[in-house]
Amino acid sequence: MKRLLSGLLLFLCYQNVYSLDMEEGQTYSLEKSVFNLERTRDKQPGFIAAQNSKFVVVDNKIYPNAYVVRFIFIYDTDNTVSNVTTDEEYKLAKVIGGIDILKSVQPSLAGPVSGPLIVPFKYRLDDKSLSGEAAIGYYAGYRTEPKMPWTKTRISFSPFIAGGISQVNTSTNGETDNRTAVTLATGILIQNWDNVNIGFVIGQDRIGDNTWQFEGKSWVSFMIGWDL
Repeated sequence: MKRLLSGLLLFLCYQNVYSLDMEEGQTYSLEKSVFNLERTRDKQPGFIAAQNSKFVVVDNKIYPNAYVVRFIFIYDTDNTVSNVTTDEEYKLAKVIGGIDILKSVQPSLAGPVSGPLIVPFKYRLDDKSLSGEAAIGYYAGYRTEPKMPWTKTRISFSPFIAGGISQVNTSTNGETDNRTAVTLATGILIQNWDNVNIGFVIGQDRIGDNTWQFEGKSWVSFMIGWDL
């Protein structure tokens, strides 16, 4: 048991130390413009990457004071024009102006996303009724980070498809019954905070009984989802 606890402690310490660096293969976005980057091929300095430009960390160990990065999306701002290219590698200093570069970057959110979801209520379009029949399921989609028109702001949103189950109320001969329905849905998620997504969803419930008035009928709702 002592050996197990010691091993776990060492692992956690290693993880904490390792997390002080940007990870190789991870994509990051610049929160501010960076100047005087050095091109690794010929050690030529003076390259500029503007705010919101995205890069992949190629190597985080070969240089003690810099990362080797390759840009994959390059942007300009009103005051800064980038001159880096996507087919070269550059040295990005770990400390710039006495400030750790980790304070000036953030992991890029773009890419595949998936996770559990909860639809807390449904507004049924068939009879304009509001139902508290929540749905629980799983979603999968792809997150993009487009730049908003006429601003420097980027917003993360994810078109998705989802499947799950719902407990629905049915009525037969005046008697109400609670049944399990298969729920299929699609929609758009907007990135919020701490990997929580809030979005708009439209879907249908099916119990396999065409006499149910909402069989295959559309509803709309908001949803909450968590990234895995």
